[in-house]
Amino acid sequence: MNYIIFGGSGFIGTHLIHLLREEVVGPEDRIYDLDIVMPGEEGVVPGIVEKNDGVDYVRIDVRKEIILDFEPTEEDIIFNLAAVHRTPGHADYEYFETNIKGAENVTAFAERYGITKILFTSFIAPYGASEECKDEDALPMPNTPYGISKLVAEEIHQKWQAEDKEKRELTIVRPGVVYGKGEHGNMTRLYWGMRNRYFFYTGWKDTIKACIYVKELVRFFKYRIVFGDEFSIYAAERMVA
Repeated sequence: MNYIIFGGSGFIGTHLIHLLREEVVGPEDRIYDLDIVMPGEEGVVPGIVEKNDGVDYVRIDVRKEIILDFEPTEEDIIFNLAAVHRTPGHADYEYFETNIKGAENVTAFAERYGITKILFTSFIAPYGASEECKDEDALPMPNTPYGISKLVAEEIHQKWQAEDKEKRELTIVRPGVVYGKGEHGNMTRLYWGMRNRYFFYTGWKDTIKACIYVKELVRFFKYRIVFGDEFSIYAAERMVA
């Protein structure tokens, strides 16, 4: 079985690789990290940038056609984590170029090699900024280039699945802020601001921000692999227990 991770050198991808190696991958399985940057290079996760034994690192750009020299199996799964996500921080076209074109090329890659399982990490951004509580039934109303590009990318993945509903399995995850070792984003800046006593709060004091610990997120990925379509039943039983 092949675990094919687009964007595997990033924050979430690095933690996912660690979990797969420690708890999931068997002796005949292979992990592929397909990314535009490799561990140890500028732009990858600070603090956890080492290469891992047993992982095939392949430099690819999801904005272009994706070709990989490997032996596909019926059980292969794709994790599409590749994205331009820091906002603000990029020109508008960069979000659309990478996130939309990347979705098209990743799903085309899956079709080319007969891979029927994709787990795609979207984000909470497709819901749009709002003071209202959001759930899965809320109407997406993105109001940033990043949120719009992610919503379109979701539709591209859904179209891929719809072309063969009987065989293709798609999971779309919309996490909020993901934090943990190597995050170096909003949560890290908040922590150091509070620790150094120069943080001050502005805005509503009852604001609730969705967030998740990175190891909990990748463990969800693991359970989705193990239980497949039965995962929702498993999760419900765990919650009751």
